[in-house]
Amino acid sequence: MRQRGIPFEFVSRGEAFRFGDVAVEVLLPFADERLNEPWGNDQSIVLRISMGSRSFLLTGDIEAVAERQLLGGGGTLRADVVKVPHHGSRTSSTQEFIDAVQASQAVISVGRRSPFGHPHRDVVERWQAAVSV
Repeated sequence: MRQRGIPFEFVSRGEAFRFGDVAVEVLLPFADERLNEPWGNDQSIVLRISMGSRSFLLTGDIEAVAERQLLGGGGTLRADVVKVPHHGSRTSSTQEFIDAVQASQAVISVGRRSPFGHPHRDVVERWQAAVSV
């Protein structure tokens, strides 16, 4: 983005933004952790977006390590709709994370015939047991 002159900025946990009736909370990454592995999956931006009485959790490509960070970080993960982490990879969507989110709907972003085997059957089954996938 720098090479193309596209402006950007890093965000980190605790930052919040308002756009009219839309509230955006940054849940991850932690500011000091961007230095350790700046481009890894667990450095994905995780946002909780609230609009009126509805909430959405956008999880990027986080895996179990970042899910545990979220679970131990205080604050609410509760959301009506969740974007399933890491395309439904078997390295994401721990039962504890699913239980904390308490979503009524889950969306899995994945390409058709994914060469990575996404979404993983076990992950789909865990989400199906908890929500409408």
